[in-house]
Amino acid sequence: WVITAQDVTEQAQLTAELRHQSLHDTLTGLPNRGLLFDRIQHSVDLRTRSEESGLSLVLVDIDDFKSFNDSLGHTTGDELLRAVAERLSTCVRYGDTVARLGGDEFVILLEGTDEVEAMVLAERALESLALPVHIASGSFAVRASAGVVCSYDDASPVELLRSADIAMYASKRDGKSKVTLFNPDMHDDANRQFE
Repeated sequence: WVITAQDVTEQAQLTAELRHQSLHDTLTGLPNRGLLFDRIQHSVDLRTRSEESGLSLVLVDIDDFKSFNDSLGHTTGDELLRAVAERLSTCVRYGDTVARLGGDEFVILLEGTDEVEAMVLAERALESLALPVHIASGSFAVRASAGVVCSYDDASPVELLRSADIAMYASKRDGKSKVTLFNPDMHDDANRQFE
């Protein structure tokens, strides 16, 4: 009899780590775009099978982040992004998803919400960011703009994200540091502007 044994613990750990890295943002540890789209699609699929309230997306974009990065450097900017990720994660409900799309854009996926609840949660997120964020370089109040879209049908993740993005840019255009709820007229306006 010959018995051969091999310890695969290290290989299993490496595989798990690679899987985590492929689905999470390396800077903040939050779900990345790919995992967010998967969770949105899962929520849409659940929504089509039940008659509960809809799902909402809140797209949060830090106001004037480029100036912050240019003035204090990218290392400090990265610290601020990690602090924002932590702050957003603590102000959502259990089961909600906070993801980082890239740059200074974050998305909150809210399941089982209507427009009123989504707007309240989005306002709470911006208020939590306005409290001083403490990082090595000092304390900073973060101003951000947000766009909210609510869905009661089977809209695709790309459509929902595009609508939240349009609403967020409406917030920026209207003076920043505010929350705007998407309505279909905004999409028509964006198309006219593009044309």
